[in-house]
Amino acid sequence: MASVLHGSARTTPCLRAEFQASQESTRALAARYGLNPKTVAKWRERTTTTDAPMGPKVPKSTVLTPGPHTWSVCHLK
Repeated sequence: MASVLHGSARTTPCLRAEFQASQESTRALAARYGLNPKTVAKWRERTTTTDAPMGPKVPKSTVLTPGPHTWSVCHLK
């Protein structure tokens, strides 16, 4: 299964694994790949190469309760 990277992603899972396995300095890896040293350090500290999930931990309900539903129907007319 291929991973889908967001539009601003500068690293791939393969590159992240290379950061974790490399004995080279953080600064040298960052210079080689044109990244911020903080980015390389972040991926070296992580145990996986997958992106962390973004967004709320518990999604909010998308169903309107009777109060807001009535309000929105009245104001749309």
